[in-house]
Amino acid sequence: MIILIPAILATISGIIFVFLLLSAGDEIESTLRDSLIEDYDRRIQQNEVKIVLAEEFLKKSHQEKNHIENLKIKNMRSQVKEDRKALSALENGKVDITYTNSIVGYRIMQLLNWNASYPVVLNLIRRCTRFMNRGEAVNYAYLTLSKLLGNAVFGFFLSFSAATLGYGLGLGVRAVLIGFILFVLVLVFGYLPLDSVRTTLDKRAAEIEKEFPQVMSKLTLLTEAGMEVNSAWELTSKDGKGTLYEEMALVTLGLANNEKPMEAYSSFIQRCSYAYTSKLATLIMQNLYKGNSEIAKQFMQLNFECWNEYRNNAQRMGTALQGKLFIPTMMSFAALLIMLLMPIMTGLTASF
Repeated sequence: MIILIPAILATISGIIFVFLLLSAGDEIESTLRDSLIEDYDRRIQQNEVKIVLAEEFLKKSHQEKNHIENLKIKNMRSQVKEDRKALSALENGKVDITYTNSIVGYRIMQLLNWNASYPVVLNLIRRCTRFMNRGEAVNYAYLTLSKLLGNAVFGFFLSFSAATLGYGLGLGVRAVLIGFILFVLVLVFGYLPLDSVRTTLDKRAAEIEKEFPQVMSKLTLLTEAGMEVNSAWELTSKDGKGTLYEEMALVTLGLANNEKPMEAYSSFIQRCSYAYTSKLATLIMQNLYKGNSEIAKQFMQLNFECWNEYRNNAQRMGTALQGKLFIPTMMSFAALLIMLLMPIMTGLTASF
């Protein structure tokens, strides 16, 4: 009799899943395809920039035979090749069956009227704009949420189906546990893209903050030597590897593809979302459009400010680390003191 409960729930969730899938119009599949194409384009461009910067870095540091770095470059090239293959299939109108859950998720958002002003969607878009352009962020936010919602519905169906099968095989309570585990696994698989947004933001923010003082020093030296700002920017972008260098290379690539300087540097400000990168890009835009003979001095001032901030942050982190280590240090000291005093106390007790 108990088996009827998960069987009914599995049937209901299956019917809901199929209804959402079949009721999704062509516009949803078209939107999904466009979002995937844009996502693959962005990933391919980023990996190509990483490959160029990695190769330039190996040449300048005379590490062309570094097997680990060469293996990383090889893996990135393989990833680009796979992404191009998937992109070609999408451009030919083929959406892989693995994106079925995403179609269901898009349909749910359509029925719930989750537009770009809806709080959940808007919050995710704002977070995504901190490492990609506005248009890409909107499409990526919808794609990410569609995976989560679609996987949730499919997870219910899979969970109840597994529980029904488990009861049928005589597993008893273990059938419920198996169903629950499957639901969690499917849900986690759909949640990973959403969680990656947070981890990406944290990682990028830390890397940009760490790399900026070195980048600013290089720009300052080159402009003081008389080099034109755009040339100094391009040369600096090829002088290292990391998030900030990749973002600078994207600006150079955009300018080479006839993107307007104002748009290229504005996108840089938006993607980096760091106070000092905003100041740097603003100074460069003022130099390009208004003319500024004092750009080298302004770079020197900004370089001085960012290094002071870097030292202050390092000092604050050191102080915070000392506070965190105080209790473990005292506990270790107490344990050591007990170990030293125990033989002495034992000897005194024996003497009495």
